[in-house]
Amino acid sequence: MKRLIQNRRSAGWNLIEIIVAVAIGASIAAAGVAAYQGEAQKAAVAKAKDFIAQVETKKAQIVTDIASGDTTATTALSYLAGQIKVQGAALSGDPSADAAKLGFKALDYGNMDTQNTDGSVTSETHSAWVQLANSSVVYQNTVLSAAPY
Repeated sequence: MKRLIQNRRSAGWNLIEIIVAVAIGASIAAAGVAAYQGEAQKAAVAKAKDFIAQVETKKAQIVTDIASGDTTATTALSYLAGQIKVQGAALSGDPSADAAKLGFKALDYGNMDTQNTDGSVTSETHSAWVQLANSSVVYQNTVLSAAPY
């Protein structure tokens, strides 16, 4: 009889052992999920900053092209968006559609300086901004809690 009880005892884990193993596994998983979410947020911010840099660079180039007499360049949003390539395809200029295409919640291309023929600026530039999936906003290399304008 004593031998039967000993064999039964060594046949498996008791409840405490199972609870401890599950608790250890859950702790490791929780730490991994938190680390992953932090890295995913950093990647989203980096992607937004890269997009904003592309937009601002193209805006500056278009203003330069217009000032140098390029008659094909225009300050229209569709022209600006067409200059920005994402995975080989140009953006449409529709902020909602382009935000969805890029994986953002929302975006704004901002606007460009409007210049007179003499080169004087009649309207100041507003920088582009991007709203991420968690509703934070990236604007001028800063993460904000709301849209800047």
